[in-house]
Amino acid sequence: MLLFGCGKSTLYISGDSQSVGAEIYIDDQKVGIMEKGVYQGSTSKDPVVVERHAKLMQELGIKAGDVYAGADIKIPSGEHELKLVSVDGKHLSKRFKIRGENYLNVSFEKMLIEGE
Repeated sequence: MLLFGCGKSTLYISGDSQSVGAEIYIDDQKVGIMEKGVYQGSTSKDPVVVERHAKLMQELGIKAGDVYAGADIKIPSGEHELKLVSVDGKHLSKRFKIRGENYLNVSFEKMLIEGE
């Protein structure tokens, strides 16, 4: 007998430089911290992917050398509440459903979480 809907899903969270070090809570349990990264450009060898990625980064105003934050969190599929607390005490939260993979973008500068 196979059971569906009980597996783990992956939540990919990216954020602005103000998100670096933010604590991540899922359903009021601390599950991680937003780690610092420095954008280096696309690592794909596919020229179509590289061009599409470059266009997206240009639209977002992101260039090589810019600091960002990121985290990959494994959680059960279903409905959850994400809460983030920045190092200077700002709070953001969002309810979402996940099955498989979800991508959320956090901006403490704009005080919003985008994505599903």
